[in-house]
Amino acid sequence: MIIYKNLAGPAKHEEDAVKRFGLVAVPLACALALAACSAPDEGNSSAGTTGAQPVAAADKAMVDMAEAYVHEHVGEVAMPDPAGEDFTPVKGKKIGILSCGQEAPACQRMVNGATEGLKLLGYEVVMEDGKLTPSGWATAMSRLIQKKVDGIIKLAEPDNAMPQSMKEAADAGIPVVCAVCSNSGEDPIPNPTVANVDLDAKEQGRAQGWYAIAQTGGRAKLIVFKNQLVTAMRLRTEGMKEVLDQCEECEVLVEEEVTQAPGFEARLRSLVTAQLQKYPKGAVNVIAATSDSQSLGAIQAVQQAGRTADVKIVSSDCELASLDTIRKHGPQVMCNNSPLAWLGFAASDLMARVLAGQRPTQVFIPSKIVDADNNLPAEGQFVSDPDYVSFYKKQWGLVSAG
Repeated sequence: MIIYKNLAGPAKHEEDAVKRFGLVAVPLACALALAACSAPDEGNSSAGTTGAQPVAAADKAMVDMAEAYVHEHVGEVAMPDPAGEDFTPVKGKKIGILSCGQEAPACQRMVNGATEGLKLLGYEVVMEDGKLTPSGWATAMSRLIQKKVDGIIKLAEPDNAMPQSMKEAADAGIPVVCAVCSNSGEDPIPNPTVANVDLDAKEQGRAQGWYAIAQTGGRAKLIVFKNQLVTAMRLRTEGMKEVLDQCEECEVLVEEEVTQAPGFEARLRSLVTAQLQKYPKGAVNVIAATSDSQSLGAIQAVQQAGRTADVKIVSSDCELASLDTIRKHGPQVMCNNSPLAWLGFAASDLMARVLAGQRPTQVFIPSKIVDADNNLPAEGQFVSDPDYVSFYKKQWGLVSAG
């Protein structure tokens, strides 16, 4: 994704973004002067991409910036650079997968991606369910260590949430690789993961913030659901607030901590129902979730309250239920795609490299905005990714590079 150094005025850093995140750049000559290119009606600069309401002249610059950002972040993505040199994977290994919690669809998708990659590598795979809690993660890690695995892939469990477990793995001589842990966003622990594959979680949050501004014509009144336990989710909230702080007419009405523990969907439904009773029509217009796993309960509550027309949901991950809601013009209007199966698969690549003696650097997988007009897949399908399976198989020597 393109990073904006100064949120008061987006700056283009295309070369660095392409190198780091694999973004296929979208021409910006029109995007950075969106109002002139789309020739909107006077006082309605946001009449295009997101269907926002007419805005006053005082809000026009902010809304133009938001529209430009959205326009720029709906482009197709390409593969990032390989994590290292091509290599021959070591044979006969048993790898453990530590799921963040199989109750959450996002965790399931990462498990599936990692499993696919490990099996293509010829590895035996064992999985333990972390059940969405630090205590569950610790228990699952101990079980994998007891099974004498040769490596562990953990999914969305930050190192600093389980330092004792990481010490146990290090003492057993078991390397740990992590996907979507955002460990670089926290202080390092004594026994860290040896390799990480991540999204730019903070930029995903910025995407939600800019979309909310564009959607509401620069007058976003938000209920924000956050999860401080999972670093990637915390960074999304921080990124969104960085953007919203630049919007004078935007306001965060409520910040609610919702940890993804068992039963979180029902808790979200109850919380949103209570907030919608507190804030009548016109008082709130956006619900921002850090993950579509959170947004499912919010979708149900908004629909049950009859508030679909005036309360919109922005989130990240792009789960099937959220994509279906966007397709049917329901409460959720945007998700920032997290290619979770790809992330799990990329973690299997890092593990194979570590076992082969490489020391790969941190890898970032690109993301993109999805709404009713951009990147929405057919019903029942996830957002399309590049052919990452062939990309990795070539590096493993499993297919010809020609």
